[in-house]
Amino acid sequence: MQYEEIRELEERMQYAPETFAEPKRRRRAAPTGSLLTVEQAAELLGMSAKWLYRNYESVPHVLIPAGKKPRIRFRKAALEQWIASHEFDFRKRG
Repeated sequence: MQYEEIRELEERMQYAPETFAEPKRRRRAAPTGSLLTVEQAAELLGMSAKWLYRNYESVPHVLIPAGKKPRIRFRKAALEQWIASHEFDFRKRG
């Protein structure tokens, strides 16, 4: 660059908004608290993560918006309640 070009750029930067030179900030991830990932929920259910990805709609879940593909999370208490409601004693006949 020539000295004149550099000087012109410096002058332009004086009038540019302050945020012009600052890098974009990434949004903070939402606190997940007691939310479980697919792998953690699958372990709790005694199933594979692959099974849970295929059947997550039949299990209580939370979708967290994250671009084109939302993140799937599960509340531990809701999963435990879901497990209790799906228990069946095969020894009982009725």
